[in-house]
Amino acid sequence: MNTKITMMMVESIDGITSRQDGKSVKSWSSKEDGLLLQKEIRNSDVLIMGRRSFKQSFTKLTKAPIYVLTTDFNLLNNSTKQVIFTNKEPTELIHELKQRKFKNILLLGGQVTNTNFLLQGLVDNVKLTIEPKMFGTGLPLISYSKTNIKLKLTNIEQLNSQGTIRLCYKITNNKELKRAYAQSMRQTRSSGTKLSTILNINKMWWNERAKKHYKSKYYDIKRFLSGKNRIFEFEEHEVGNVSGKKLLHLQCHIGTETLSWARLGADVTGVDFSEQALDCATDLAKRANLQARFIHSNIYDVLDKLNGEKFDIIYVNYGSIRWLDDIEEWARIVSVLLKKNGFLYMHESHPISMALSSDTPIFIRDYCTTMGRARFLHRWLRKYKA
Repeated sequence: MNTKITMMMVESIDGITSRQDGKSVKSWSSKEDGLLLQKEIRNSDVLIMGRRSFKQSFTKLTKAPIYVLTTDFNLLNNSTKQVIFTNKEPTELIHELKQRKFKNILLLGGQVTNTNFLLQGLVDNVKLTIEPKMFGTGLPLISYSKTNIKLKLTNIEQLNSQGTIRLCYKITNNKELKRAYAQSMRQTRSSGTKLSTILNINKMWWNERAKKHYKSKYYDIKRFLSGKNRIFEFEEHEVGNVSGKKLLHLQCHIGTETLSWARLGADVTGVDFSEQALDCATDLAKRANLQARFIHSNIYDVLDKLNGEKFDIIYVNYGSIRWLDDIEEWARIVSVLLKKNGFLYMHESHPISMALSSDTPIFIRDYCTTMGRARFLHRWLRKYKA
């Protein structure tokens, strides 16, 4: 049986599939596109979605199984006969569906899910609706600088008098994409993942989260703009007076902590690999009337971007090194960036440690040994309750 995987998406004329203001696709896409979506769902043997794309209402349109990709442990234990939550890799999932003799598979994912399937050469057909709108900012269909997906137009149709257009394509180089993906994964395993496929997928996730974090209650931008800093009192006390000192914040995200140090008088530089996060950080600096420099860089390439510059203080706060694949290389880079009498201040935590009893610690990797290999001298190591 010849299994076909069709990806269906809608975007604006300037290539945006998800608006920066968070408004749902349904709020700006046409009625005609919605009707075509319903038709595609009814004619498919199985649906694949990302967790954010999934809506319970889809179960009313079809009795076909719906596979929802997620890493949420609670959801993975909450599958039903029709809605199956899974954390399987795309190739593994498609192999399973082919074994079950499904013929027509419909992919309804967001940016991360779509990119995963496309780059692995798993999508046969793309059905793309272009709405006559322009948003300027937001998430594109896919986000990967080395994408080379070749398409052949099979059909074009105007859906309404406003100019909504449906384009149908066949992907013609899936074998090439599969080979390229397999090669990138071999390089990932052998080289320790520098700017690899996995890192780019992680970056897409952070690009998506950045704009949500910027508006979230947790980051509370309104409170920050009122003059309240977003660093802990013990951090400020332990780092000491930063007035006039050069401070580098690695993996700075949307810049709330970076700008807190700027407010305390430091000459700050923030580094992050998420473009969306740095857009938020730059906007926040402007709104708060604070001086800061933000540099877009993969952490492993930051030495080239800083061109020999040295810092009095390097600040790393919680939720940073847990994402890194090569901690020893990270520590080496930090040591190069510090002035002779400079120091690294790291306040780190891990969500797993918060869920386990502190009586019996589980060691995954020894951060202290890593720092020692990078020739750091530990002044002190303190533990704070979460």
